[in-house]
Amino acid sequence: MAQTTLFTPLAMAVSEPVVIMVTLYLALNFAVLFQWFISVPAVLHLVYGFTLQQGGLAFISAIGGALVSMVTSSLLEAVSSRKSHQGDMSAMAPIENRLVPAMVGSLGMVASLFWIGWTAKPEVHSLSPIIGTGLYVWSSMSILTALVSYIFDAYPPRGTLSALTLMACVRIICAGWLPLVIIQMIMNVTGRWTFSIFGFIAAGLVVVPFILYRFGPSLRARSRHSGSMMAGGNRKMEHQIDEEMRTGVGSRHSP
Repeated sequence: MAQTTLFTPLAMAVSEPVVIMVTLYLALNFAVLFQWFISVPAVLHLVYGFTLQQGGLAFISAIGGALVSMVTSSLLEAVSSRKSHQGDMSAMAPIENRLVPAMVGSLGMVASLFWIGWTAKPEVHSLSPIIGTGLYVWSSMSILTALVSYIFDAYPPRGTLSALTLMACVRIICAGWLPLVIIQMIMNVTGRWTFSIFGFIAAGLVVVPFILYRFGPSLRARSRHSGSMMAGGNRKMEHQIDEEMRTGVGSRHSP
């Protein structure tokens, strides 16, 4: 068990490009999402004079964003899988199709962060940052479900467990740390630049699902933890068994 939940995750943290990129992206995803429960009510109170109850009601947009993400992620994945079949419905779609919702959601995440940072001001209606919150949750959920689904498909069960262990530890650390300093950031550098900093970081990570979509098969083929290499090893073993069986049958029939 220690091998799967400790040593292999540590090895993946320095040797698996797929896991490293997904871990970093989900760490940002969760850190920003968790600070949202502190920063959004604070911004709505400071800028628009919202009460605690009104600030809580503003999160209805977050619920809406999560529900919309369920629908759009399913539709995007279905459309991309149908196109990849190209008339051959019996062919298995590449697992990189799982990443299409994350590719779209990554752009929405950057847009939502700058949207909220630069429109949460008295001269702009309070609905603007509230709608921006829904957009962020939509993009966050689209990225999360796509990347985690991709990890499940990219690795066998033991490799998946090790990857998820690493991802969970890193994102929990980031999600626990950022809410502790978010109010200080808003007070010292203003909410505009606080969300802009997150937006710039998110902009740098936009390329993650696109890189995995383009180079994922080759990265998985070189990984000693991925299912593709294990499948190759299994095919080699099956070939050796077939050769031995044919050799044995031939020797029994030889005079």
